[in-house]
Amino acid sequence: MYSEPAEGVLPRILPRYRPRIYQWALHLVSGLSFLHSHSVIFGDLRAETCWLSSPSLALSLVGFLDAGYRAATSGMQYNGGSMRDESFHPCHVSRFESVVPTMQTDLFLWGCLIYELMTSFWPRHERGRQRGEIKQMIVRREWPALEREYLGEIVRRCWEYGYQDIASLKRDLITFLMNEGWEMEGEDELSGVWADELFQEKNYYSSHDT
Repeated sequence: MYSEPAEGVLPRILPRYRPRIYQWALHLVSGLSFLHSHSVIFGDLRAETCWLSSPSLALSLVGFLDAGYRAATSGMQYNGGSMRDESFHPCHVSRFESVVPTMQTDLFLWGCLIYELMTSFWPRHERGRQRGEIKQMIVRREWPALEREYLGEIVRRCWEYGYQDIASLKRDLITFLMNEGWEMEGEDELSGVWADELFQEKNYYSSHDT
């Protein structure tokens, strides 16, 4: 699904698969919107916390191992956290922002996951950098480059904490997609993006390989 890496250039999702990433970006925003509307912080968004439904390939959030919330019965606040050993992570760099997960760190990690889906790499893992170097890149706000068509401008704004909340991110994402000529079906579905196209292509190559 990705281009071949070149010297100094990361792979990119192939153009014919990019609409599927756009679709998943919308699904992720919807999931976070639901959680944030109930004052729940997801905490550590990553590919392992996503589930694809069959046969539609709709993306859902699962796990909630690092969620932050206030218990309805006792009123106790649980701030969540992250057990993952990840350098490019807003909750692991104390000089950058609070180490306690917030709605803003959820948006930061949305940008990280979209970057990974677009390039096949979590940010700053493409060249085997040392942990300390990666953390300093966050402190200095040295963000990885990602082109506009790969949602690069929106991802960078998430890393810069440029969105007030998930609703402002959603508005920006939908505006980008509509400007690119896409039409919406409901809250988080793109018109004309069907999962069966992927399976048809897989079946085509499988039959020709034999």
